[in-house]
Amino acid sequence: MNYAFETKNLCIGFDPRYPILNEINLTLNQGDFACLLGSNGSGKSTFVRTISGIIPKCCGDYTIGANITISMVPQFKKMQFQYPLTVKEVLLLSEKFSLFHKKNFTETQLSLIKRIGIESILPLLVRECSGGQLQKVLIARSLISEANLIFLDEPMDALDSDSKGIVTEILKTEIKEKNKTIFIITHHIEKNWLSEFNRKFSVDGLHIKELKK
Repeated sequence: MNYAFETKNLCIGFDPRYPILNEINLTLNQGDFACLLGSNGSGKSTFVRTISGIIPKCCGDYTIGANITISMVPQFKKMQFQYPLTVKEVLLLSEKFSLFHKKNFTETQLSLIKRIGIESILPLLVRECSGGQLQKVLIARSLISEANLIFLDEPMDALDSDSKGIVTEILKTEIKEKNKTIFIITHHIEKNWLSEFNRKFSVDGLHIKELKK
């Protein structure tokens, strides 16, 4: 099985003398539906931001698999939308599209937008959206970008129970039909949702450990 990414004695943080997480050794395979559990401030976001290339590693190494493209869905609470962009424009600004050259979605992309429940808000400015609506916009934007390794940072925080179920099913479909790899980081996860993942990891002190099934 091909891997999406692997780490070897990876050390992350902003100062090698004081690592946030150290000696991380794990391999995530293509098609995995994985989660990383840990308290707020434990280094989960720093880990995925390092793998995504947003911040540099401290030491050790990580490798991205062949033909892997990465997309990251940040916490909507940490994003600022000062520009007067509509939901449709934000979606069209995903990695594979240019707002100035592409004006419409393919049937497949529009189907996903409908399934996730944001078709009716496409004309709205993103700053007019509720937290739950904005969270679904960010998830949809990542999925239609055609990236095949997707990191999601606390993706369910603003969603009600029905929306959580819909989003979970969409993610599972993307994995099954398109062999995407989904890696979710969260500080809390409900037991019924935990059972959906085939790989589970947790932050344990300065390390990341895989949980036994």
